[in-house]
Amino acid sequence: MKNIILLTVLFFVVLSSTTQAATMVSRLKGYILLQVESLGEAWYVNPDTSSRIYMKDGQKAYNMMRELSLGITNANLAKIPVGVEQRFQCTDNDGDGLCNKLEEGLGTDINNSDTDNDNHSDGMEILNGYDPLGLGQLTYDTSLINSVSGKILLQVEDRGQAWYVNPQDNKRYYLADGDAAYQIMRFLSLGITNTDLASISVEG
Repeated sequence: MKNIILLTVLFFVVLSSTTQAATMVSRLKGYILLQVESLGEAWYVNPDTSSRIYMKDGQKAYNMMRELSLGITNANLAKIPVGVEQRFQCTDNDGDGLCNKLEEGLGTDINNSDTDNDNHSDGMEILNGYDPLGLGQLTYDTSLINSVSGKILLQVEDRGQAWYVNPQDNKRYYLADGDAAYQIMRFLSLGITNTDLASISVEG
């Protein structure tokens, strides 16, 4: 009888642990994770497979994220707010608060702080949800944003620009190159313990 009780308790402990792990993995889909107890290795949790992919360095991360990208039209991309991370290290020719690489992705002028000449800098317009290329406030689509949170988007109607939709703030960050991918890994990642990371399977 005691053996049966012990086995029953053990079963429910294992079931509870498995359920908690599954819930955690589901919650971390699309996140970039940083091993805080190790050497700071970065992993991307593929939102389609719920497994993690090692991001060895900026260039590897850039190539991997582009390979996993989802095509999106310019019209739909405009419905997702742009993220501006002040810690990113990047040249800003016109001093409008947007680095050159981000401006290239947005199509604004890197040498003119007010591309649309409306007396508001491009940086201020982006931060406040206005269009730096024209008049008016941008309209965001919450349903669309939630559906692509954590994913990498590729502009299929333009030059193939890639954007990472950060699930922590649901804003899109421009993946210009390996350096940009490295900074996204560094500044937009979420710390995780080795124990919790081990509960997420490795892809491939």
